[in-house]
Amino acid sequence: MKTLTIGDYQRLGGLPGLEARYIEGHITEAERYFAHTKQGALLTQKQIRNLLLALVNRETLKTVPRSIEELEHIVLADHVGEVKPLQQVVQDCLDYLQQREVIRKRIDPDTRNELWLLDHDYLCAGVLEAERRANRWLALAEAGGRAFDEAGSHLLKKWRTLLSPWQQLVLVMQRLLGRFRYGTLRAYVLWGLLRFMPYILVPVLVNYGWYQWSAREQAFQILWKIGVSEGGEPTPFELDAVWTLAISNETVRFRFLEQALANPENAKRFSRCAGIATRAIVGLDPSRREKVFKEFILP
Repeated sequence: MKTLTIGDYQRLGGLPGLEARYIEGHITEAERYFAHTKQGALLTQKQIRNLLLALVNRETLKTVPRSIEELEHIVLADHVGEVKPLQQVVQDCLDYLQQREVIRKRIDPDTRNELWLLDHDYLCAGVLEAERRANRWLALAEAGGRAFDEAGSHLLKKWRTLLSPWQQLVLVMQRLLGRFRYGTLRAYVLWGLLRFMPYILVPVLVNYGWYQWSAREQAFQILWKIGVSEGGEPTPFELDAVWTLAISNETVRFRFLEQALANPENAKRFSRCAGIATRAIVGLDPSRREKVFKEFILP
């Protein structure tokens, strides 16, 4: 037997992890055993786990006696198709787990019928932990939902209980694969979408900042090219700059006007080509003309 080190113990999740590992090992071995020895109908790990769960009282952590009929009904509840072939497999699985001392049977003193139960109450915790690990995303969502409700009106605590974007994406994948249903957790999961906001807002703000900076730079380059000549007609160099201004977007045009009126020196340069530059900014759009008048002339 391999020596259990402290590192192994911690990696497995402590005592609950060891208990779950013990149950998981028997579930896996049972599935493999029937896969190699039986032909036709087989039980899945989920069905074997449900069989063991049926023998557990979640509140008292004590084993619950069940008849073979009850166990067959629980294990085969979601089975589609003929169940009769699987009924014998359920019995064989019970016998197999009994040989491994995971479960045992006893005779009901009143009915004289056979009842099945876990070999000991201490196995209940391992069965429940094995279920939690098998459905860890559901367990994670349920734990988060409880913490969210318990946080009350404390917004920071509520925020901390929300699932991370990565966890949300995993839940979506589990939902698409049919392994998870939102159910009563739907509202909590929807609140969790707020966790995506920083990942959306940061790129948006960065892009917006870059866009505004780029517009200012373009406007500065255009302003630098005009007003070079002291008088007379605009030079081809200045006309080219004005044409660039005319075909630029509205943000560049207004950033140009802001910089042109920002200080006396810029205003002097702008005044030398004010006529054609203003037409390039306003164009034939009355609403743009009104906006320029309200934002730049009236103040």
